[in-house]
Amino acid sequence: MAFPVSMKQVVQRTRAIWSSPRIAQVSAAVVCWPQTPYPGTVGLLVGTVLATLFFLIVNRTVVSLPNPGLIYMWSSSKGAAYERG
Repeated sequence: MAFPVSMKQVVQRTRAIWSSPRIAQVSAAVVCWPQTPYPGTVGLLVGTVLATLFFLIVNRTVVSLPNPGLIYMWSSSKGAAYERG
């Protein structure tokens, strides 16, 4: 099976995108992110929202969970047990 784009062209396009000004700007922001006073709080809030959306989607599409809130309790107890050793 032949591809319409050669591997050399893919590498060239990838390098061009990687060295673009937008990627450089995002990279600079990511490097400075841990030095700000709020990355932990934002990470916690974004993670909670993403987990909630994931459970909501699974509950609606794959299987009906009788009590989706129990997943939060189970995952937090596993995390606490992992930290205790």
